[in-house]
Amino acid sequence: MPPLCAEHVHVSLRQCPFLRRTEHTLLRVRKPHIHGPSGTLYRLTDHGWHTSQEDVLTPYDKPQHPALLASRLHLELRHVTVVDAP
Repeated sequence: MPPLCAEHVHVSLRQCPFLRRTEHTLLRVRKPHIHGPSGTLYRLTDHGWHTSQEDVLTPYDKPQHPALLASRLHLELRHVTVVDAP
């Protein structure tokens, strides 16, 4: 899901196996906002380290989890419009 220009959309649609197998929608995002990472939360207890069973999200503007092993970065998409493939 890296950003790409309209000129190179056809290359991604042709070369990406996932995009060839599924339907997709092209979006133009005017203001992407990095929200924060999610991943496995580690907590140190008297009996050692314990991990979360579910992914935990910690927004950058309110960090709550200092021992987080991040696996995803979440973006908030603002000012979005659907566009046709060139």
